[in-house]
Amino acid sequence: MNLLAWISPKGNGYGLLHGDDDSKGSSTHTSTRRSFRDLSLKTALVGLLILSSFFAGRLSTSVPNTERTKTFGLEMKDQLFEYNRTFGETPSDATNAAWRSLFPQHGGFFVHPELAQKRSAFSVFHQLHCLDELRHGFYVLHDQVLSYSEMISSHQVGNRSDWAKQGKRALQEHSLGHIRHCIDLLRQSLMCNADLVIELKNEELGGVTGFGTMHRCVDWPGLLEWIRPYEGIDAPLTPQKHDHTG
Repeated sequence: MNLLAWISPKGNGYGLLHGDDDSKGSSTHTSTRRSFRDLSLKTALVGLLILSSFFAGRLSTSVPNTERTKTFGLEMKDQLFEYNRTFGETPSDATNAAWRSLFPQHGGFFVHPELAQKRSAFSVFHQLHCLDELRHGFYVLHDQVLSYSEMISSHQVGNRSDWAKQGKRALQEHSLGHIRHCIDLLRQSLMCNADLVIELKNEELGGVTGFGTMHRCVDWPGLLEWIRPYEGIDAPLTPQKHDHTG
C-alpha cells in the first residue's frame, strides 16, 4: 500500500492546511530504524485520534440543531445503530465504494442562492471524509509495522528484535476488530448527529479545512462538571483506563 496515499487526498475537495503536509521534504533514504520509529509514533497518534473521537462522539448531543434541520426541510427519525463491518475494513474496491455511497455526487459541495452563494460544504461530509482518511492511514501504518516486525524478527539484530515484538504486541492490544467497531460507530454517530454548519470552500487550497467556522456546541467543561458527582457510582475500584464497558 502507498504510505502517502492518505497524506495527500486527491480530488475530494477537503484540503490540507498550508505547511501541514508531512510528506514534503522527506528523504527516500531515511534509515530503517527512523522509519519504524516514525511509523510507530504515527500509529499511536492514529489510535489515539480514533479512540478519543469515540468518547467525544459517545458523549455528543443526540439532538441536532433544530433550526437548521427545519431550514433544510429535514425530518428527524429514529435510527437503530447496527454494526456494519464493511466500513471499518481495510481499504479495497468494496469498502471504498461503501464510503463513496455516503456522499452526494460532488462530495457534499454545493451552491445555494441564499445559504451558500459561494461553493461550500456541510461539516458532516468533511467529518466523514476525515474519518475515512483515518481508516486509510491506520491500515497503511498497520501493514507497515507488521512487515517491519517480520523483517527484524527474521534477522534478530540486537535489540531490534525486541522492538519488533513490542510493535506486534501493540497491534494485538488494539485489535482490528476493536478498530473496525470504533470506525463504524463514529460513522453512524456523525451521520445521526449531522453537523449542518456550512464551511466555505477556500479556493486557494482547493477545499475546506473546517477551521475558522463557528459551531454551536455542547458546553464540554459543563458536561464534565455535570457527570463528576455520578461517575463514581458502582465504578470499578481501580479503573486504569477508559473502555467501552463503563
